[in-house]
Amino acid sequence: MSRLSVRALRVLTPASAVASLVANAIALCSNSWLHSTELMPNPYYNGSGDREQLAKNTVSGLWKMCFNEPAMIYINMAL
Repeated sequence: MSRLSVRALRVLTPASAVASLVANAIALCSNSWLHSTELMPNPYYNGSGDREQLAKNTVSGLWKMCFNEPAMIYINMAL
């Protein structure tokens, strides 16, 4: 390996270790570190004014999982 590669590894290895420790600390201390949106197909979509996909938003953490299902509410209202 060249000297430049060794120097880069000496800098990047501790930097990535610190970044992983920070990410783990955030995961342990926070209850809402993962925000996700899932697009589900709308079973009642027929090309008209209905939405083709319904969004399900989820907020989770290490200690609890909170979720809401507006898609199910929307489907039940359409019936």
